[in-house]
Amino acid sequence: PADFETRRTTAHRLVWLIENAGAAPHVLLIETTATRYSPVSGRYRWVIDVTLSMSASGQDSKPTTTAFSVPVYLQHAHEDADDALASASHSIARRTHRVVNDYLGGAR
Repeated sequence: PADFETRRTTAHRLVWLIENAGAAPHVLLIETTATRYSPVSGRYRWVIDVTLSMSASGQDSKPTTTAFSVPVYLQHAHEDADDALASASHSIARRTHRVVNDYLGGAR
């Protein structure tokens, strides 16, 4: 939604998610930034920086935030940030799964 895109900080995005969560007991915000680096051995190096923020939907809850990076090597110069993110998606999903399980395990 357009009003979500105007939120500049993680905290503002989380507030928006909580306000629009409906009956959902938790919200999860996944933010990514792809950075391209110099070619290494004929391959194009990218790093995907990921920030995961999870919170209960209550206004008084404190979010849990985890940050990590995923290195990606692409073969073609025309591949862009979307390609790098797609290449990193399985690693991001595995880490997200662990973070969500740890969060929900501690929320009981």
